[in-house]
Amino acid sequence: MWRLRGVVRRSGGGVGGFVRGGVALGVLAFLAGCSDAERLTQPSKVEEGVLGSYLLERHQDPDRTIIKDEAGNWLATFTRGAYTVAYRGSRRIFSEGGRTVNTDTWVRVLPQPFNGVVDTLLLAEMLQDTVTPDILGLAMQYIEGAPPIFDNVNGQMRQIAGDAGYGDGIGADFNDYLGIKWTYPSGTTSSADAKFFRKLDCSGYVRMLYGYRGTPHKVPLSLTVKYTTLPRTSYNQYDYGTGVILIENKLKQPPASALAVLQPGDLLFWDSSSSRDTPGGINHVGIYLGKDTAGRMRFISSLPSTDGPAFGRSSGNDFIIDGSGFWARALRGARRL
Repeated sequence: MWRLRGVVRRSGGGVGGFVRGGVALGVLAFLAGCSDAERLTQPSKVEEGVLGSYLLERHQDPDRTIIKDEAGNWLATFTRGAYTVAYRGSRRIFSEGGRTVNTDTWVRVLPQPFNGVVDTLLLAEMLQDTVTPDILGLAMQYIEGAPPIFDNVNGQMRQIAGDAGYGDGIGADFNDYLGIKWTYPSGTTSSADAKFFRKLDCSGYVRMLYGYRGTPHKVPLSLTVKYTTLPRTSYNQYDYGTGVILIENKLKQPPASALAVLQPGDLLFWDSSSSRDTPGGINHVGIYLGKDTAGRMRFISSLPSTDGPAFGRSSGNDFIIDGSGFWARALRGARRL
């Protein structure tokens, strides 16, 4: 659980209002652009307000609220209907294969999808916790050369992270990597496949990070439930996953302007098949990391060509979605969980 290491001035029980034309519009939310290398052009704000020492800006498409400090510096972005929140933390450098992402944007999972009510205590906890790994930090725990990490699960030590291979064929889910049987709330169970031990396919990697590990909260997992959970396959994660669609799948590369809405932690979806006959035009999923030190928009994903999660060990097609490269051309959609 996040620990509160400081005191933040706040009004009431963490409820704030936006004001337009001097009239209070009621309780609203967090959301918005990112900082430094990840900062992208954002639409003009439609409402603004003050909550204690925080400045609030509400934006649309998607419905989100940007939190800023008194000097106008970006602090956090909360999106209505999404579990994930991006916020400003300590600066980190992620490097692999000669590619580097230098970022102070952190991504965590909320206890429930954001409903528009500002919880300043939770915000303060997030802003001051730069020790507990976030989603991006967890993602790096499975790349090539990552050391094994163990956790005590019911009195037994279990490896929960470390260099992951790619699970080809049927594919390797999070419980295959862990070597455990998993029971969903519906009562459906999924047994681990021994040949996929310590392996993850693209959607299994996403489910490991957001659904099994969490930060510390988790996105609910399922095999079939629609719109309230994180399903098993990449195309179902786009079509039926929880959260908000950012880029609509129109079975073709989206325009460059559509990428401006992305923030680190968002899910990206591709049709990477040469036959282009995949379900819904989507057969692959990855996670947007932000801009690298060359200014390119970079993602991380588990791929057969890299035998597991990677963001810089390219074997011909670099992990970038802007421009005219393979992954830019194959991009089809994006979702914020």
